[in-house]
Amino acid sequence: MSHVLASHNDDIKRLIDKGYAVAFDENEYLVVRDVPYLDQDRKLCQGAIVSKFVDQGNNRIAQQDHQVFFAGGVPHGLDGKPIPNLGGGPTALNLGASSADVVVQRSFSNKPPAGAFVDFFAKVESYVNIIGGPAIELHAVSPLTFRTVEPSPSDSPFKFRDTLTSRAEIGDLNAKFHHDVVAIIGLGGTGAYVLDFIAKTPVREVRGFDHDMYHVHNAYRSPGRLVDQELGKPKAEVLQGRYENFRRGVTMKRVFVDASTKTELEGVTFAFVCVDKARLLRREGSPKRQSVATPVGLGAPAPAEVGRTATANNCYTPLMARPARVARHPVPFPEVMTISELAGYLQVSKSSLYKLVQAGKVPGQKVGRHWRFHRGAIDSWLKGRRRNPRKTPKTLEQREAQSGLDHAEDART
Repeated sequence: MSHVLASHNDDIKRLIDKGYAVAFDENEYLVVRDVPYLDQDRKLCQGAIVSKFVDQGNNRIAQQDHQVFFAGGVPHGLDGKPIPNLGGGPTALNLGASSADVVVQRSFSNKPPAGAFVDFFAKVESYVNIIGGPAIELHAVSPLTFRTVEPSPSDSPFKFRDTLTSRAEIGDLNAKFHHDVVAIIGLGGTGAYVLDFIAKTPVREVRGFDHDMYHVHNAYRSPGRLVDQELGKPKAEVLQGRYENFRRGVTMKRVFVDASTKTELEGVTFAFVCVDKARLLRREGSPKRQSVATPVGLGAPAPAEVGRTATANNCYTPLMARPARVARHPVPFPEVMTISELAGYLQVSKSSLYKLVQAGKVPGQKVGRHWRFHRGAIDSWLKGRRRNPRKTPKTLEQREAQSGLDHAEDART
């Protein structure tokens, strides 16, 4: 990948030609290994600079901002003191399998006088000189190792580079679905929309089942285009053609799922039953498992644990679809949480949580450009809210956030 990008980006080619150990993480990060630095005892250490890039298409990439992440401890100067003028602070970042040896521990922010770096070459040179300058001078070492890091074979089901995962910072969440096999029984109105969402998640396999044909009325209750040639064809065939160019592991079959065809569900780890006769189907041979309705979408909270079969027949909003109280296995949340982790911990949408945080209603600390939240402080805050009377929220959005926080209080206390 480095050589492909180097042939289309002059700044990347200059970094490689000069000798920097340049690699690219599958979650859209430029990684420069072998960066020397000094610890507080002036001992030589090695770290890595990690910088987010933006995919502009046609193998062209650009910087996102002037900041970087760093895999390593706090860099010190020749005087044994931390290097000044490096903003940011402790943080964590989920990188892909090809960067398993790179453990990000902090972020740095050192804006150039011009306000932005010209390109990646200028950015890397600047940060290497600041972070590694004292080590280079004291120990006569060089960051120019000419080392190449071959990426791990990609197990991504997508035929295009996934540029959303790093942008939304959901790499840790996506990793939980890599081995799932999802079945969608019924590809009509609800099933077609479920398929459209699930096809864009990194599950290993998506299986769809529907015995009916595709007609004009189906186009009015499903996503995507309408092409004359698709009318009168099996729904499974139409939807197979729509998604097989986007990802691998999509299998749509013209099959009516009942007791006689239940072998089609072997290996399935999660099933959406999107048919009008879901109850009949369950009686005829589907496994007797708990059904729950749960909100979907980027802004929805991530439930700690849900049942393994979901029945979906109606449209509903996250506010209407608060999950039923079911027994859950406790999920370990870190002592210091990101905004995404806190949304899952509180079971509220990320967008609503952002508004509460920005308004100063949730205890947290901003580290560079990112918010961090101490779990103990959040628990104390939740207990304090129970002792204080609440005002009735005025807007739907406020009521949704309030409902989620009330639900979190009850679940955590």
